[in-house]
Amino acid sequence: MGKYTNVEVPPWARQVVASGRFFQNWGMYAPEPKRLDGHLVIDARLTDGRRLDPQTGEPPVFELADGRTRSFDLLWSRYTNRLAETKDPIYARALVKWLLAPTGHLELGQDERIGTFDVWWIPDRSPYPGSDGVAQPLPRRVVVRHPRHQRERSVPHGEKR
Repeated sequence: MGKYTNVEVPPWARQVVASGRFFQNWGMYAPEPKRLDGHLVIDARLTDGRRLDPQTGEPPVFELADGRTRSFDLLWSRYTNRLAETKDPIYARALVKWLLAPTGHLELGQDERIGTFDVWWIPDRSPYPGSDGVAQPLPRRVVVRHPRHQRERSVPHGEKR
């Protein structure tokens, strides 16, 4: 008792776990669970001049997301967290390629195309258990810009575009 046993997992079992996406993460039961979180706001300028967030089909909103009204699946959440937390350009390149592709966007119409965009990370710090339960906003930042040489625009906290 008290020792961890290293068990070789057979290839067929790995295949079942991977294909069924039966992954586990026990971090939420840790003595100090992860408290930093956030979401992406994609400030896309369409070729016709309109601005919208292709995740929602609406103009970008630079406020903390309300999990009761706006949520994404676990895979999108993990991808966006990795995009914001790492300096690995592979995540940014994949997002740029996907956003500029002519089809396959979450909430774009058949003939709508993205010209330029900024992808903002809107972070928050989850409250400690037993506190008032209000997430604390943190400074936001641009994690991807296309084209890369366009000037940065700042968005004051709480401003809607």
